[in-house]
Amino acid sequence: MMAKTNCSSKLLTVIQLVDLVPAIRAAGKSIVATSGVFDLWHDGHAYYLEDAGLLGDILIVGVDADKLVSSRKGPNRPIYNEDLRLNLVAACGAVDYALLMEDWSIFMRLVSPHVIVISPTTEDGNTINQHRLALSVGAEIRLVESRSNAHTSDIIRRIINTCA
Repeated sequence: MMAKTNCSSKLLTVIQLVDLVPAIRAAGKSIVATSGVFDLWHDGHAYYLEDAGLLGDILIVGVDADKLVSSRKGPNRPIYNEDLRLNLVAACGAVDYALLMEDWSIFMRLVSPHVIVISPTTEDGNTINQHRLALSVGAEIRLVESRSNAHTSDIIRRIINTCA
């Protein structure tokens, strides 16, 4: 039987991350990193993180900070604040560590993962820079296909249409 993990013990600060990564590497474990908004938690989020976690030993997830989400998705997003979204991600059994992320490139450089996981629903059209960064940190980029038909934007539209 696996030991239960307290969600708060999975939450990292940047300083803790900087200390943790060398220890994980020294232990010979492979690091997988991904990031996202994870707003209005649904099964697609859980499946995505579960599949990402299977690609290595330790899964570290960057949760987009509120101001990053608002700048990309508009002033009405996120629906859930960053603390709630961070705790939901940390509660996912596949996740080993989670932290608030304000810049994808900095996050990936700090984590220096073996594998960077990207969702096909990622709206960032910056694929060339993602691949350059992956090469610079010695990581492989893996695309994890969705096993769900749920998408946060669709859920929001449905709620709006229901209330209209």
